[in-house]
Amino acid sequence: RFELDSEYVYFHREKGTRIHRLFADPTLSYRLEGRYGSLVPRAGFHWTGYKVSPEEATGTATTATTERYSRRLPHASVEARSEVARVFDWGETALRHSIGPELYYLYVPYRDQSDLPTTDTSEPPLRFDDLFDLNRFSGVDRIGDANQLTTALTSRLEARSGATYWEAATLRVGQIRYLRDRRVTLNDTEPETRGYSNVFAESTLRPIPGIALE
Repeated sequence: RFELDSEYVYFHREKGTRIHRLFADPTLSYRLEGRYGSLVPRAGFHWTGYKVSPEEATGTATTATTERYSRRLPHASVEARSEVARVFDWGETALRHSIGPELYYLYVPYRDQSDLPTTDTSEPPLRFDDLFDLNRFSGVDRIGDANQLTTALTSRLEARSGATYWEAATLRVGQIRYLRDRRVTLNDTEPETRGYSNVFAESTLRPIPGIALE
């Protein structure tokens, strides 16, 4: 499977620096499925280019001082999932309980990015879904270096009553194990050296189809 994520943004100011930013991230992946689960290796190449143009008070671009920057950064990941399930059937009513372990390994080499502009990028607190993201930063001005393994477990209870099916309960728990320090930072902060992330959990309870508790 081939995917291409790309974007062009123009950060305009009437007075001050104006920035053109273009990025492209082509990715190739292949899904392997078997009796015991699935395995998805993925590899991509992230390219970002900047054109930074200081503006004079008259609004005319000073082309002599226009600066250009670029970043090239490969990335690779492997995602493995499995599931075991058991069905409890009582005629018109049935419950299906499944447990699914997940592993997600991510590798992104380190690149010094301190010379690149920071326009709309931040480092928000982690949430559960972020455990499986390519980049720990929001925005593409910084691409975080990574050598890490996410482990997660999902327990799901699905219900059937007559012709009605719904997901009655879900519990997901996960954590990241960092295999090296994270050196790419914002605002010249110190590298992150902690070996593990916090443990994250999320749950949903739907005792009947029309009511959900999260």
